[in-house]
Amino acid sequence: MNGRATLVSENFVILTDPRVDRGPNPDLLELIFLALTAMICGANGRCDVERLAKAKVKWFRKHVKLEHGVPSHGPCGRVFSRLDAGSVGSIPANF
Repeated sequence: MNGRATLVSENFVILTDPRVDRGPNPDLLELIFLALTAMICGANGRCDVERLAKAKVKWFRKHVKLEHGVPSHGPCGRVFSRLDAGSVGSIPANF
């Protein structure tokens, strides 16, 4: 992760990934970076996140690897619905 994505990584690294390793999964911190960026850009749901990530994939790849490509909205929704939001620390003021 590079640039602002590093700040996301530093503040969300404490999250436990709820997925079972059954194959190539997108990186959890990359999913969070995609979702946060999309929300800042006005996304209203996981389908919007996927559309923005596909439309701006070159920009996203400057910040995160996306080794398995842009994740679809289905798996993203399942991951986010299982995260423990109470385990996230505070976001720094300079973010």
